[in-house]
Parts: sequence; C-alpha cells; structure tokens
Amino acid sequence: LLSVFIFIGILSMGAKYFEYYVVKTMNATTTDMFDHPLKVSSAALTIKVDVYKIHRDMKDIVLSHSNKEIMALVKEINEHELHIYKNFKIIKRNILGEDGLKLEKETRELFDAWKPIRDEVMYLAKNAKKDDAIAISKDKEAKHVLKLEVSSEKLYAYSHKKAIDFKNKSESSFEILKTINISISLLFFFLFILIGYYI
Repeated sequence: LLSVFIFIGILSMGAKYFEYYVVKTMNATTTDMFDHPLKVSSAALTIKVDVYKIHRDMKDIVLSHSNKEIMALVKEINEHELHIYKNFKIIKRNILGEDGLKLEKETRELFDAWKPIRDEVMYLAKNAKKDDAIAISKDKEAKHVLKLEVSSEKLYAYSHKKAIDFKNKSESSFEILKTINISISLLFFFLFILIGYYI
C-alpha cells in the first residue's frame, strides 16, 4: 500500500513539473509573438500607410499652384519618411529568419530609390515645369511606387504568417496540457478506486 502512495506522489510531482514546462513554453511563445511577429507586422503595416500618404502628397505637389503649398507638403513627406525609417529599424531588429531580413532589405532599398525620383518631381514642380512633373509622376514614379507597395505587402504578409505560426504553437501547447491533465485526473480517479477497494 505504501508503494502505491509513493507511486502516486511521484506521478503527481511529474505531472506538476510537466504542467509547469508547458505553461512556461506557452508563456515564451506568447512573449516571442509580441516581441517579434506582432511588432514587425505592425511596423510593416505602418510603412504601407506612410508610403500611401507620401504618394498622395506627391500627387498634390504636382497639382499645387504655389511654392508655399509645395513646401508644406514637402514638410509632411519628410515627417512620413522619418517615420518609415524608424519602422524599418524595428523590423530589422525583430524580424525572424533569413527570408524576413531579405524582404526588409529589398523593401528598404526600394524606398531609398524612391527619394531621387521624388526630388526630381519636386524640383520640376517648384520651377513651374508642371507638365514634366506630371509625366514623371504618372510613369516613372507610379511604376516605382507599385514595386514598393508589392514589396511592403510581402513583408507584412511574411510577418503576419509568423504571428499565426506562433499562435498555433501556443494553442498546440494548450491542447497537450489539457490532454495530459485529463489523463492524469482519470488515472488518479481509478487509482483511488483501486485503493479504496483493497482497503
């Protein structure tokens, strides 16, 4: 009888240790999900929004009738640009995997390459060469922005998938813990019935 109680004690301690391990794994997964994919997907989404805002402001610059309007729009664009680079730093610091780093680099380089095109359009608009500015805006700039939007969407999709993978891992850990707990509870129940029968 004593050996049965010792066995139950060991089994109980083992179950509690396993429960602690699974809870710790779930906590680490949740923390990693916040520190990496969620931060990255949020930053990537913000970049997409800021790219849209810059593109909208560039269209307004082409249609502006005064240098004062242009300078106000340029100031807004500079603020969006700083915000974008801040989010690129967040992504580079937190993104997981070589593919993720490659996507970050590709998107950032496309954004870097957009600036000289914007500067050319701004210069033409400021110097009353509206037709030339419109031509570049509709052709060269529009094509480049499309590439940038596609790349930033890939970056967002990659980080969003990582977040889902972490969520699935956390749910899987919970299901394992639930199954183990039910199994151990049933085992204890039958053991106590057995002990009660022999006592």
